[in-house]
Amino acid sequence: MIYVVDNFYSDFELQIVWKELEYYSSLPNEYKDRAETTVVATSQGKVLGKSYRVYLSELYTEKGLKYSHITNLSYKLKDHTKEIENVLPNGRQFKDMNMVYDLISYYGPDDYYDTHYDLYQFTCLIWLYKEPKKFTGGDLFFPELNKNIQLKNNRMIFFPGYLLHKVDKINMSKQDFENGYGRYTVTHFVTHGGKQNEVN
Repeated sequence: MIYVVDNFYSDFELQIVWKELEYYSSLPNEYKDRAETTVVATSQGKVLGKSYRVYLSELYTEKGLKYSHITNLSYKLKDHTKEIENVLPNGRQFKDMNMVYDLISYYGPDDYYDTHYDLYQFTCLIWLYKEPKKFTGGDLFFPELNKNIQLKNNRMIFFPGYLLHKVDKINMSKQDFENGYGRYTVTHFVTHGGKQNEVN
């Protein structure tokens, strides 16, 4: 039902991903959304989530996305096709997926994401944070399965988007957050159709 891989990125891949994350972190706040201001993170007037986020498809043109290391590294998911087919109940559909939407989230003091589901067939999360870790919280919980996935640096979690899931609240200092020591998440929403950001 849930597929987890530790040390998802190689050492070299981590270096280039961190360079890209640091670039996004350096952008003025007007180029970043707050989850609580987006339609997807609100429901019936209730705020479901709080964090900074950057949608790469909004930041880049279709051609420009090809220069994103994070977008290009989504091809690594195809290396796990057999395992995904075996672990997920709808895993046999994965090989037919041809689109990925990329989202970068940065969680800081009191940020969280309450129980929700995603609109895409599959969700891939890759967790990253600077060492030494300077926050607590940020685990992922699946209430329907009563399953908690502990936050771990460079851990990838892959699951059907219909599964309810939530992110525990982050506890950390504002200074550590501003210095880049919060919880980063690379999200690849995997689906079928359209043209944008095709899975290799």
